[in-house]
Amino acid sequence: MVNIVIEKVETEDQFQHVMPRLQDILFSAYEQFPEYGVEDEQEAHRYLWWLYKADPTGMFLAYIGGEIAGFIASHSQWWDKYIGMFVGEVHEISVDSRFHGVGVGSRLMQVAESYFMESGRTVAGLWVGIKNNGAIRFYEKRGYVRAEIKGPWLRMRKYLGGHRGG
Repeated sequence: MVNIVIEKVETEDQFQHVMPRLQDILFSAYEQFPEYGVEDEQEAHRYLWWLYKADPTGMFLAYIGGEIAGFIASHSQWWDKYIGMFVGEVHEISVDSRFHGVGVGSRLMQVAESYFMESGRTVAGLWVGIKNNGAIRFYEKRGYVRAEIKGPWLRMRKYLGGHRGG
């Protein structure tokens, strides 16, 4: 069993320090589906900063052997217009392709969902590319259900803690 350590990004300086590694992971994670990823380093840089600034306390890093293997950018108060309530939103989860299949994504999702529940959220949501069947199966195995489709994206939701309220 691989030892996966999850840490919250504590400061903006720390985030800035790990930014190059997060960019590498982002590109690695979207190798099979480049249409869902960012086009270049400048766009990756802007996107990662947006993710961090949206909810700085919702950025978590996964380490294996001291190396960042993946990250999740979660937001504890995201307005879901389709259901008319605030939800916990997984904006991005990316795992370096070298670390696929060892539980990094699962651990990151567990941490984000705990963060959402600690923040009073009972629903988690995310968007995933409709062609990304592997990711869709990953989310379904964790209790997410298919909801709306918007362009090339599928909306998925999960009710946390057995509640169906806000």
